Amino acid sequence: MVTLDNGTHPAWPTADTLSSAVSFPSAYHCEILGPDGVATLIEEVGSCYPGLAVGGASCLLRDDFYANRVFFEHLFPVELRA
Repeated sequence: MVTLDNGTHPAWPTADTLSSAVSFPSAYHCEILGPDGVATLIEEVGSCYPGLAVGGASCLLRDDFYANRVFFEHLFPVELRA
């Protein structure tokens, strides 16, 4: 959990709040990523940004990054979400 210098915790906006604040073109949408969408995400990011295959951001094209470094909220019981 993030703690600010004054000892408080930031109130992070929800995905619904963020997506309602953005005006998407008609061909686009926003959704919460789940583990079942990782393969498609990797494929799409790789096709749009082939330069990511090398360098520090190459982790975005590996499924182990999402398995070990990304928190999928709906996989955890509510009581474990701080």
